[in-house]
Amino acid sequence: MIDEQIEPFCQEIPTKNVQKLPYDTIKYEIHIKKQDEQKYGIKQGKYVCIQTSKTFVYLNKAKDFVANELSKVLNKFLKQAKFTQNQIVLVAGMGNGDVACDSLGNLVTSRLLATEYLPEELKKELGNLCFVNCGVGGKTGISSFDVLMGVKEKVKPNIIIMVDSLLTTDVKKIGTCFQVFGNSLIPGGGVGNSQEGFNKLNLDGNVISVGVPLLIQAKSLGKVKKGIEEMFFTPKEVDFYARRCSQIIADAINQSVHKSGYKKFF
Repeated sequence: MIDEQIEPFCQEIPTKNVQKLPYDTIKYEIHIKKQDEQKYGIKQGKYVCIQTSKTFVYLNKAKDFVANELSKVLNKFLKQAKFTQNQIVLVAGMGNGDVACDSLGNLVTSRLLATEYLPEELKKELGNLCFVNCGVGGKTGISSFDVLMGVKEKVKPNIIIMVDSLLTTDVKKIGTCFQVFGNSLIPGGGVGNSQEGFNKLNLDGNVISVGVPLLIQAKSLGKVKKGIEEMFFTPKEVDFYARRCSQIIADAINQSVHKSGYKKFF
């Protein structure tokens, strides 16, 4: 399910703390106040974006660099949530894994190191990580919100990291802009299928959302034929972008949750 409400890619939104990094990468922040939610059409809070070039698609060094930068961003959000390494982190992979442009969440979870059934000698040097793929209601018959809330009640995680594909209005951001937001996202928000229950998820202030835009609306591409303005498009290489982006996000989460133990053993 593509999400739009955490998509601050419109050029008119002011950015802060812009940093120019190697591999043509730019890291910047967006701060939205409550009174500006309607103006910009996105939720209040702090957004951190890492905009890179397509170099990371071809160079492993660039990919690893972006993953490390994303891990640093996640570490800051985890610190704000008062996270400690023995606490439980639940990663929620949102979206439909059978649709390339909506598969990001499922691809990320497939690369995570879950720790529950690892040998004790490994677990003691790693974080406490688990994950769930929430699916889409049209496929499972259960809303992704109900799936996540059910797991949340059973597992009782201290931190939830939601991962989903995003909808963008800027074609340059497709597959190249990694965004972290200190709140829950609304799956389906970008394609007119919002699950508003997710607004209640962050009552404890322990939700972090991570996403990459993999879809764009036709009207954002300029002048288009009448009748297709509300259609959505994605690049023909979207499956490749989804896999590469998922590697970066999964590496960043593994590094942030498992700390030095991840590099030591894996």
